[in-house]
Amino acid sequence: MSEIFTNEARTDNRTLNKQVETATASFTNYIDDSTDPEEPEPTAEDSTDAPLEANEESDDDEGGEYHVGAEAFSIQPIWILYEGQILWAASRYGFNLASKEYFRRRIQLLLDFLVRKFPGKSYGELLLSLQGFFVRDGESSKGRWLDSLKNSGILFFDERAKKYRVIPLSDFRADKGQGKGLPGKMEALWLEHEFSKINASVSRKDFEKYKAGLFAGFKDFCAELNELCSVFDSQEDEGETKQSIGLKKIDFVYDESTLGNKLTKWKKLWSKR
Repeated sequence: MSEIFTNEARTDNRTLNKQVETATASFTNYIDDSTDPEEPEPTAEDSTDAPLEANEESDDDEGGEYHVGAEAFSIQPIWILYEGQILWAASRYGFNLASKEYFRRRIQLLLDFLVRKFPGKSYGELLLSLQGFFVRDGESSKGRWLDSLKNSGILFFDERAKKYRVIPLSDFRADKGQGKGLPGKMEALWLEHEFSKINASVSRKDFEKYKAGLFAGFKDFCAELNELCSVFDSQEDEGETKQSIGLKKIDFVYDESTLGNKLTKWKKLWSKR
């Protein structure tokens, strides 16, 4: 199997937990997320459903990079991924707190789904598979704040690199011209999982026998994902403009001709099982 399909067990030990606790404490003390574009004073919307810590003042007003041990990050983590939970972890959060919180909930909902679908995968790997998942809604007047996402991120432990990394929140948005299909890393997770259910003794020449089953399974996975994401629309309907954060969900729908374009890639990966 190619490197992207290498299995890695989810880390679960006291040493790593202690490291994460130390990192959390360090960032809580030193992070000041004040890099959002300057805006008027926060409105009632900004304070609605904001984390309790958001009302606290920071004793540290210095900008620049932030450290965990010898590591330095130019992106300011406002959240930390800890034991599968995306937690607020900063002394200041900037503006648009309500929008950020709704965005955090969406990422958490998807992460929980992936944890159930791909047991044994590290939380960090599952988080990275969500890169490019969201699409900007060009018709929404609430999307202006999205341009500030590049300044904030999520701190997580990268098990492959064995170090902490920060992923910018902007990475979860599809680039212009993209966002029309399942993110590549998520597709890779799904395909690896499907391959793992097939006996390793099956000949590499037997791909044609399993092709139809893979197509059906992929369509079912996308349908589950679409149904899960329908809650985003219902949340915005209930809250009207309050919860419209300028992002729209993607409908991952594939017909046979579209799936056929994936066949060559899947067949190559099959041969490397």
